[in-house]
Amino acid sequence: MALGVRRSQRDPEKLNEASSKWRIEGFQVAKVHGALGGHGVMNFVHVSDLHFGGDRTEFQWEQLKKLLVRTISELKGDTYLIVSGDITFKGERRGFADGSAFFDSVREEAQLSRKNILLCPGNHDCRAGDLRPFSEFSDFAYAIRRDNEFDFSDRAFVTKEIEGVYFLFVNSAFHLDHQYGLVDQSVLDFLQSEREALAEHKHRVLVVHHHLVNQYRDDVSAIRNAYPLLYALDECAFDIIFHGHQHSNQSIPVGRSPISMYSARSFNYGEQGLSNGLNICRIGDGAAEVVSYVICPDRNPTMLTLERYGNER
Repeated sequence: MALGVRRSQRDPEKLNEASSKWRIEGFQVAKVHGALGGHGVMNFVHVSDLHFGGDRTEFQWEQLKKLLVRTISELKGDTYLIVSGDITFKGERRGFADGSAFFDSVREEAQLSRKNILLCPGNHDCRAGDLRPFSEFSDFAYAIRRDNEFDFSDRAFVTKEIEGVYFLFVNSAFHLDHQYGLVDQSVLDFLQSEREALAEHKHRVLVVHHHLVNQYRDDVSAIRNAYPLLYALDECAFDIIFHGHQHSNQSIPVGRSPISMYSARSFNYGEQGLSNGLNICRIGDGAAEVVSYVICPDRNPTMLTLERYGNER
């Protein structure tokens, strides 16, 4: 299919050119502020819901490692790996150990810096009966990065700035209830207090585990206070939300900015009727784009490949 560019159906006179929503047919583009060139581009590979230690894996981990290494290695520019939670399955310690070994191998083979792995926990990473329910996740993050920057033992959120791009990593399981997501009030207070400072950054990205929009009749696991969170993010002109938890595709613009929300699906949890996948975000030259992919086992019978996933909205 030929690639074409179409402007959003919104009234163009009501949209500032710097916040226009575009779509390239065949795959999704989160937001473009000018043309995205090759110079100075940063890449962010987003995976989620790996569930190491679970019994419903879709692919062999060695196959997935090769796919992830190949994906990272082929990207031009500085590359980062975002992992939005559910490293393990039901808080199993063995899952954290397996996950640490997996990411260490990916990092070494793809020649990825430890500091370029960015994380937030999910509900499966919470051991609610422990004195410090997120200590196992924090130990996992330390083992990968060799620092405490993503220590969520007693923090509801972590912030990080990378070359003008502001990241807010939120622990939506901080309330210790595995049944649903919730953003701590401290996150909303922080966004309110830092609104003017956030405006100085070129882009603003939220990484959180739980999804913000329910998708199925019996789904009660989305972030319960999603509206005040979205309101605060919109006031701060956030560009992108990356999340996991819901193992299906979600891609939707919300707010005046608009903010583009993207699910990474699950990287390797087998679920009938759903595809596994990841997102690749490219930011540079005043532009940002997000492309969603599904993992394909049968296009090339010798290895797993990534296929662009397009919304037909």
